[in-house]
Order: sequence, then structure tokens, then C-alpha cells
Amino acid sequence: MSPRKATLISNPKTGRYASRRRPVEELAAQLESLGVKVDVRLTQGPGDATEIAARAARNGSSDVIVAGGDGTINEAIQGLAGTKARLAIIPRGTGNVLARELGLPLDDEQALRIAAQGKSRQIYLGLAIDENTNESRYFILMAGIGLDASVVKRVQPSLKKRIKLLDPGFDGRFPNLVMRPQSLRVPPLLPPPRGKEIHSGSSGRE
Repeated sequence: MSPRKATLISNPKTGRYASRRRPVEELAAQLESLGVKVDVRLTQGPGDATEIAARAARNGSSDVIVAGGDGTINEAIQGLAGTKARLAIIPRGTGNVLARELGLPLDDEQALRIAAQGKSRQIYLGLAIDENTNESRYFILMAGIGLDASVVKRVQPSLKKRIKLLDPGFDGRFPNLVMRPQSLRVPPLLPPPRGKEIHSGSSGRE
């Protein structure tokens, strides 16, 4: 049996203590030892994960593995929605909210084993559409509008890295929160939105 073909997307700047983590090459080597043929791709800026994921799906990768935080995962989803490629997560962000919600392990070793197992489940994606521009974006955790969205947008990355879990209200630049109303269209839930398969499993611990 030929090994599964996967693309490993890594954000080298994500999360806290990035310089202390295992190099992505070690993650790739462990996946190879578990029978997954890996093509490593590093992001260099916003939007890179979307392009890499979309290209990987077009080129026949059965799995796209994201080693990064929730922001990098969200970018990858934009490129994977509507394709047959599956998403796997190696949580390396500040909060790792999606991994926690799905019950995935936060430890590299255990997360890699789950990705290599190849078991998956389908989850539904949300889709937000700006009626003014007709731009759309998928989301997998939550979507916010108004004050909370404006505050989160203005959080400085340096501040986010200094705390483990982001408190959206802790920003300190409220004088800038003067917003023009925006119109958004929320698609009906029936028929259900397109799903995306995501690797799942248990770490063996409660």
C-alpha cells in the first residue's frame, strides 16, 4: 500500500515560545515514520495558508495538516472548502480553541499520531457574506459582528502572545471603535452548508 500523501502547513511565528518548539522538520519525520508522505510548506504572511491548502487539494493531497493556531487553520479552511482533502490539526497557537472544542490533544506527539491514523469526522462550516461587496468567508468556530469583532481586529499581536488565552476586551484602544454599519447576509441552515472532514481521535486521557 502506498503512503498517504499529505501537505504539512506550518506557521513558524504562531503562538507563544515559538523558538522553543520542535522544528517542523521533526514533525514531518515523525509523520513519515507513521506512513504519511509529507510535503512541508511554511507560511510567510497573511493568506499564505489559503493558497497552500488550495494548491495542495488541487494537486492530490488527501490530507492537509496545519501546524499552527486558529488563525492559520481558518486560512487553510478557505482553501479547502468544497474539496475532497481532509484537515488535520497540530495545535501550536496561543489559545488553540478549535482543538480544545474538538477534544484533540494539544501535545505534538499525540496530535501527530491522530493525524497519521487517518480517522475523520465531518463538521459543518459557517459562511459569512458581505452584502456590499459580496465577499464571503468560511468560519468554523464562531463569527462576530459589531463591537467584539472590532475589538478583536485591533488586538496587537505582541499583546496576544503575552497572554495564554485572549480576552477580546483587553485592548485599550476604545477611542478608535467608531464603526460604520455593515450589512451581512446569513445563509439559511437548510440545506446544510458544505462540510469539511477533520481528523479526530482520542489522546487516551480524560
